Amino acid sequence: MPPPVSRDIAVKGINYADRDYFQGPAKTWKTNYLLENPPEAEISNSQLFFLSRRVENAQGKFLGVIVAPVDAGRLAETFENSRLSDDVTITLFHTNGHIVARAPLFDKTFNRDIRDSNIYKAFR
Repeated sequence: MPPPVSRDIAVKGINYADRDYFQGPAKTWKTNYLLENPPEAEISNSQLFFLSRRVENAQGKFLGVIVAPVDAGRLAETFENSRLSDDVTITLFHTNGHIVARAPLFDKTFNRDIRDSNIYKAFR
């Protein structure tokens, strides 16, 4: 019998406990967690960030983490379609100061560190 798959990606025997999207909720009480440094997806070559949520039993014992990968490129497409004119920029950035999605120039700005920018300092 073949191993379980998710989108044709073998998952049996792979341990994700060292990933930021697991570590954050595993250590923090019921916190939604956005990966601190969104990587390009290792398998799909997509630019992803991860939303995750701690799962507990009725007694509050940690059971695991539910993770939802979000394609930042799809968000950037939505942002691009929402721009009313060429002089409008839409940016989603994490509280750690890294750009998650942006329109325009998504490919050039994904995961860029903007902690030294005035806009980050104003909104952090």
